[in-house]
Amino acid sequence: MAAYNDGNFSKAVEKLSEATQVKPEFGEAYFYLGISYLMIEDEGRAIDALQKSAVLLKGYPFGEQSNWYLGMAYLKLGKGGKALKEFQRVVDLDGPYKVNAERMIEKIKSINE
Repeated sequence: MAAYNDGNFSKAVEKLSEATQVKPEFGEAYFYLGISYLMIEDEGRAIDALQKSAVLLKGYPFGEQSNWYLGMAYLKLGKGGKALKEFQRVVDLDGPYKVNAERMIEKIKSINE
């Protein structure tokens, strides 16, 4: 986590990947791995990691955040439909990211009109 906290996302990817190999059910590692991939602009791998964290952390705060960042990753890839689905999941979870997800849904829909 030191590399992640220091903003060294390439190193964080290396360390977090190792952590997920040692402990494949370590949802938080997949979460931070996904964000690290986003930060180094590797959206495809970010999506893979965030999908795993969303499943492993369903019902926990990082589960909602995983869906939020999945939506952001899909947007960066120009996949607005998939982004909408993730943001809708965040709204349905009714957690702290709900208002931001509702705003993102509105923006995406207004762009697509």
